[in-house]
Amino acid sequence: MSWNYQFTATLDNASIVDAFSVQPSVYGILSSYDYEEHGFSFLPQETLVSNTIYTVTISTSLKSNGGTPLSVPYVITFRTEE
Repeated sequence: MSWNYQFTATLDNASIVDAFSVQPSVYGILSSYDYEEHGFSFLPQETLVSNTIYTVTISTSLKSNGGTPLSVPYVITFRTEE
C-alpha cells in the first residue's frame, strides 16, 4: 500500500527525495503520481515492524517549481499493530 501526499503547488521533483524521511528507516520507492506533479507517493518495499512507532517527515526542503519551500515541516506519527 502506498502513502500518498498531495499539495496545491506543482512540486520540484528533485526536492522530494531530500525532503522525505521515515524513522525508523523504511526502504521504498518515491514517485510523482499525477500528471501535474502536485503530489507524490511512497511505496514501502519491506514489511513494517509490528508494534513500532514510525514518524514520516516532509521537511521544508520540499519546494514548488517556483522555488517556494514548504512553510513548515509536515510530520505524522503512527504505530503499527501487533
